[in-house]
Amino acid sequence: MCRVRYVQTISRAEAIITFIIENFSYEGPPEKLTGSTPLLGNEVIDSMGILQIIGFIEDEFDIEFGDDDLSVDNFATIDAIAELIDRKRLEA
Repeated sequence: MCRVRYVQTISRAEAIITFIIENFSYEGPPEKLTGSTPLLGNEVIDSMGILQIIGFIEDEFDIEFGDDDLSVDNFATIDAIAELIDRKRLEA
């Protein structure tokens, strides 16, 4: 399967939203999935979905996560994920 690198043309948050819409059973309107939408509490994704998002981020943003990065708070919302990406990029 050929993967499009989302980060070349859209923001981190838009890339994550697009990934969620394309890969999970999100049934709401796309405009309702915002940076502050709780991902786990609203059943947008589950714990296995977090692992898929981690893989996506590592591939798309060329970032490696350590054990300390894998907290629920870092993946609670799209904004939290985008902030984590920013922190990891600054560390590189």
